[in-house]
Formats: sequence, C-alpha cells, structure tokens
Amino acid sequence: MTIPQLPPALAKVRGGVFYLHGEDAFRKGQVVTALIDAHLDSATQDFNFDQLRGTETEVETVASIMATPPMMAEWRVVVVREVEGFASGKKARETILEVVRNPPPGLALILSCTVPRGSRA
Repeated sequence: MTIPQLPPALAKVRGGVFYLHGEDAFRKGQVVTALIDAHLDSATQDFNFDQLRGTETEVETVASIMATPPMMAEWRVVVVREVEGFASGKKARETILEVVRNPPPGLALILSCTVPRGSRA
C-alpha cells in the first residue's frame, strides 16, 4: 500500500494518533508502512522512528519515547503494536490516553491492536 492508496482521510493527515484494529494483520501492516513513509524521510528515520510492543514494553519507556521530540525532522513516528497489552494496567491506560488527548507536536503515534472475537471493546 502506498500513500495514494491510503484511505482519503488518512492520506491527508499528518501527525497525531492513528488507532488501527482488527484481525487483518496484513492490511494493518500495509497502513502502518504507508503512514511511516508519509511522515519520515529516509535520511532521518533512524533518529525518529521507534517500534514497540505493548505486551513487552514498560509504560514508562513508551511515555519517554513518545515525549521525545523529532530530531532534524518535522515528525517522530512511534508504532506501538499489541497495544492491548496495556489494557490491564490503569497507569498504562492513563499514560496512553493522555497522549491521545494531547499529542506532543511532531508526534505521529500509531497504535495497533487485535480486538479478540467476542470482545465488547
């Protein structure tokens, strides 16, 4: 999936929070890649891109990374896969929700999860 193939609502938006959910990991992966490409230049990507897993990362680490401003670029991209891993901890939920409500300038936060079948989430 390329930037022009993104849904029109996503193709025009820069920065903020993107929440991807569902069981189709392939399409979610395509959207994540297109969003990364839309925000980052290859020359500064190493300084401004982090990929984390909510099931493997402490919320303090995620909070610190999300608060880090972009370096020599307009955007910093943070991808948190398996964000549902933070659902059980109140502090983790509050930390993520605070960033969702008020994202720092220059941050493109991509949250990806799979909502289990039968869940009311």
